[in-house]
Amino acid sequence: MAGTEISPEIRKQIMLFQRTEITEYNIYQRLARRMEGKNREVLERISLDEKRHAGVWRRYTGVDPGPDRLMMFFYLMLAFVFGITFAIKIMERNEESAEAAYGAVADLVPEARQIMHEEEEHEKALTDLLDEERLELQERLLAPPRRCPQVCKPFTTAHDLELVHAAALRPKRRDPLRERRCLGHRSDLCVGAHQHLGH
Repeated sequence: MAGTEISPEIRKQIMLFQRTEITEYNIYQRLARRMEGKNREVLERISLDEKRHAGVWRRYTGVDPGPDRLMMFFYLMLAFVFGITFAIKIMERNEESAEAAYGAVADLVPEARQIMHEEEEHEKALTDLLDEERLELQERLLAPPRRCPQVCKPFTTAHDLELVHAAALRPKRRDPLRERRCLGHRSDLCVGAHQHLGH
């Protein structure tokens, strides 16, 4: 145990910090396994920092409370149901709350200021990660649709346009084999054009 004398109330608060840190270590580790590339590296780095923070707090508590299994289940279920990005957004708020809590014991626990600074870095790293995820999602949504290699080509003649309009207006008779050949394009217009043009 560290040499600094602390009251039972502060020790209880530090034990809560310790359990939260080791819990978040486990959560970030599991979320990182579902990510790739740079985002995975970010979450793995944050998880190791959280584990190290728990070790610092342990020097003051002298015990190892273990992770909060209910909290782990809650965040992992959020990631499963709503997606990893949503779960990380909630975790980001936890990092912000931790900064203020650690500041309250900084005068008694010298390491608290360094941990608080690292939690600020975690919050920024998570914000950047979420921004990248949001940008990638926007790019996917705004990307032009893939063109059908067989039918969905530019129509340059009046006759072509008449065929498309006729196919769009008449009742659709779906042909699964022809629909499968129209890769990346599921519009009824494309299906009708397949049937009318005989592709």
